[in-house]
Formats: sequence, structure tokens, C-alpha cells
Amino acid sequence: MTQFNAPFDPGESVEPRTSRLAIASLACSLICCVPVTTIPGILLGVGAMLSISNNQALRGKGLAVAGILLGVMFTAGQAFVYPPVIKFFKESMELVTVGPHNALDDGFTGDPAAFKSHFYGKGLTASDAEAQAFIDTLRSRYGEYSDCIWDQPNQPPASFGQPKTTFAYDLTFENATVNAEAQIIWMDERTQDMVFKFGWVKIQDPDLGDLTYPGGPSQPSTGPGEGAPDPTDSAPDDPDSPATTTPQDPDEGDDP
Repeated sequence: MTQFNAPFDPGESVEPRTSRLAIASLACSLICCVPVTTIPGILLGVGAMLSISNNQALRGKGLAVAGILLGVMFTAGQAFVYPPVIKFFKESMELVTVGPHNALDDGFTGDPAAFKSHFYGKGLTASDAEAQAFIDTLRSRYGEYSDCIWDQPNQPPASFGQPKTTFAYDLTFENATVNAEAQIIWMDERTQDMVFKFGWVKIQDPDLGDLTYPGGPSQPSTGPGEGAPDPTDSAPDDPDSPATTTPQDPDEGDDP
């Protein structure tokens, strides 16, 4: 018979001590951030209660009760909290590792609408013609699309915890493998809604020129929920822009 279950002899002078099981129960239940510890906290608490009831030299019933109650409470809380948290991290890592593979796969199968559905902001609202033109340009340059690999050694400094992050990838086509970057938008800064979509995808080609969707061969934008700027937009200081055209003097060019 162990020391926890040894009967108490009234003739013996034994100083009561706190049950180690009770202490362990409370400690395990308090470590609520680790899912595997709260259930042992409950079991240890029950064992402590049994030991204390069978041995008057042990004390710590309150600790055992607290360990049981906290263990039950935190275990129930984890059943609601941890599944969404685990799902969030799983979807995040899947989106990062897979990258724009699914989007390009949809585009190269001839479905520009499905290709756009992987984007947010301008990439989603762009016309089917713009999306198809991007895919057609990729096909004419490199052939049919094959695979996308996360290029971790060349990964740009990641701003984790920010609403959007840029990741580096190697895109494999029929005739070439090219470097690319893709911006993942985690959250809409204006609405605080979770997004988990791409803001833009940029093909880096020093020979034929960079290619970005949305926006064509221009640098990607860093605005919230924005893709690359549209090269057809007139610049404010463009002399051909209607807003900056200088009106003709009515006296010039007229015959007297």
C-alpha cells in the first residue's frame, strides 16, 4: 500500500502535509494553453481527493477541488477555442505553401473567373479579359503551367502580424522556371474581416520584363486590399490628362 493510501494511526504524531497529487492537479489545470494538461489535471484532482479522504495525514482538499473545477472549465473552453485557432493556422500555412498554384491552375484551364476568385480587391474586380490576357502572356512566354514551390531561401522579410504579407515562389512552366512574388491579404483593414486571398502576383523576368496581375507590367501597389496600379490610369501631371490640358487661347489660330 502506497503512502497516499496508508491508513492513519491516531496514536502516531504525524504533521499533516499537502497532497502532491492536489498540487499537481492544480498546476496541470492552470496550464490551460496546453490542451493535453487540463484532462490530467482533472484525473489528478480526483486521485488527490481519494487519497486525502483515506489518509488524515494529508491535506489539500481545496487545491484538489480547484484543480478539478478549473480542469473541467478549461477543457470545455478549449473545445470551443482551439478548433478555430487550429483551423486558422492550418489554412494560413496551406495558403502560404501552396501559393498561387490553384489560381494559375484555374487560369490555364481556361477559367478566368475562377482565376480571379483567388484574389481580393482589384484582382477580383478586374475584367475577365485582363485576367485572360495575363494568362495568355504567361503561356506565350513560358508554355503551359506546371507547379508552384514556396522559395523559402529567397523569402522577403515577412511582416507577420500585419494584414498582408509578400511571399516568394518558383513557378515552373513547360519551357522555363521563373521567380515570382505574391501578396497574401489576411485581413481587410477597413472592415476587419478575414480575407485569405491574394492581392497581386508578380512574375520577375529580367529578360522579358516583369509581369504583374492585376495591372500588367508595373510594380505592385502596397495599399490595403490593392493590387498593382493600373498602367492605363493617367498621372496627375500627365500633359495629356484632361484635368491638366491647357486651354487654347481663343485669339490664337483665328484669321483676323
